[in-house]
Amino acid sequence: PVVGVGGGYGGRRLLPRAPYVFTDNTGIARLAASHLVERACPNFAYCGYRTDAINGWSKERAEAFCDALKSSHAGCAMFAGSRGDPRDWDGMLDEIRRWLDSLKPPIGLFAADDVRARHVLEACRLSGLRVPTDVAVVGVDNDPLMCSFANPPLSSVIQDAEGVGWEAAKILDMMLRGQKAPQSRTIPPVGLEARASTAVFHSGDPLIAAAVTFIHNRVMDRIQVND
Repeated sequence: PVVGVGGGYGGRRLLPRAPYVFTDNTGIARLAASHLVERACPNFAYCGYRTDAINGWSKERAEAFCDALKSSHAGCAMFAGSRGDPRDWDGMLDEIRRWLDSLKPPIGLFAADDVRARHVLEACRLSGLRVPTDVAVVGVDNDPLMCSFANPPLSSVIQDAEGVGWEAAKILDMMLRGQKAPQSRTIPPVGLEARASTAVFHSGDPLIAAAVTFIHNRVMDRIQVND
């Protein structure tokens, strides 16, 4: 008995009859869009991976992110890149950097996952773009080590990885008992961990923007009106 987990690409093609526990790419993208819209970002972008047999989930997140922004009448710049080999570090960063330089800041940027978000943060550093002032960045997976050690610390959508695992184990147990298992389940994300990479509020009035950002960064410090 086999149960698949994840985005459904690659393994789903090899084992089309196996039950699958899917990640909710639409739910993930909507959380990211809502968070960046709340920061009043005037421009939006998505940085993903080029589509191949196993990472179609990146394209799903891109399309869902753009759809979620339609309600705010905002467009979205897209980037997938042509570099498929992660060992081509310099070439990959240069490609992302040139794309970022073609955009108009300030930007609310959603990255396909935390790894891609780290690529964006490094490309911003090389281009002299300030995070989050010029580019506010959200990743996916909320990897505690990767997000905490990013510079600045990375905001990220929290997938319910534990819930996916429990559901997969439950389905596998049903199959081992000879019971009929559901063909697929989709597990929604559980939230978004906001960190310094999106600690900004954009406004046409720089004083309002500075005040809101100050409040956001010091909300636990008992600040008063005089502050």
